[in-house]
Amino acid sequence: NSLHNQVDELEQILSVSELLENHGLQKPISFVKDTKHSPEEARKLMIRLTRHTAKKQPSVNEKHWMGLLQDMLAMQKNVYTCLGTDTCYEIFTESLLCSSLLENIHLAGQMMHCSVWSIDPPVSKGKMQYRISYEKSIELVLAASKEYFNSSTSLTDTCMDLARSCLQLITDCPPVIQEELDLIRSLGYFEEFGVKILPLQVRLCSDRLSLIKECLSWLPTNYKQSAKLLGLAHLLKVAGDDQMERKGQVLILLVEQALKYHDYKAANMHSQELMASGYSKSWEVCSQLGQSEGYQDMVVRQQLLAYALTHCPPSAIEMLLAASNILQTEVCRNFLKPYLLPD
Repeated sequence: NSLHNQVDELEQILSVSELLENHGLQKPISFVKDTKHSPEEARKLMIRLTRHTAKKQPSVNEKHWMGLLQDMLAMQKNVYTCLGTDTCYEIFTESLLCSSLLENIHLAGQMMHCSVWSIDPPVSKGKMQYRISYEKSIELVLAASKEYFNSSTSLTDTCMDLARSCLQLITDCPPVIQEELDLIRSLGYFEEFGVKILPLQVRLCSDRLSLIKECLSWLPTNYKQSAKLLGLAHLLKVAGDDQMERKGQVLILLVEQALKYHDYKAANMHSQELMASGYSKSWEVCSQLGQSEGYQDMVVRQQLLAYALTHCPPSAIEMLLAASNILQTEVCRNFLKPYLLPD
């Protein structure tokens, strides 16, 4: 009986060796025999097998891929039992996602639960069709899309289309997927603002507000496109999910830039928005506009200084009171000017 078992085992090992050879991987019988109980070696072998298939030129069709999957499952069932079937499906799907071919990415979508509501497909020809879990599917899709994104040179790079295609497989678009799609969309804004930047640089920049500053410094007129800059800040998740903080930080930059070019109309428009929202960190730019002698609207300047006084730290009160008094005196002088006799 044990002799029968040994013969069976040898036949199965031989069949695995033959399957590997059929797919272009030459492995001696001793290799299969030595690695059959090692999950790590079994995993490496399956990865090599799928990557080898993905690299074939011309690229193989869907029928060939599905044949490979069946062979992998046969190897797992007969010899590499130390590996779970789910791992085989995951390795297979990962290779499809990373193969740089759109049709393979779509085929990968058929192997996964692509939304939280997804259910297992009906039994076909008496066999259960396996689907990778929703959580694992998201993980695989994110890994593949990030690889494509990071290797892209620009928004129009073909790799960026592949990144987007991977992400769009997850149909209910949870926040982690949306964040990646937003990052891709942000690249179009940089191009519109004339900023030369690699997609990977955008991803690796932890201070996302500095990217908005970059846009402002690139062209003198960029500060006038406030809606677009706020849109970009949203896509980049400046200040995370805190919308008020995000808007406040961007509007402060716009006021500073407008003041730099003596555009008091734009500076006041954004200062009014900041004051209306009660964003206290804006006291400094409000005080700068309030003290700008080139700005002729004294009433607004008084209002700006009053706001700055309300929200400034104690150390700035004295300086702001002095500025407010000077402005008050000027307002009075202008009011009395018609009544004063000339010298």
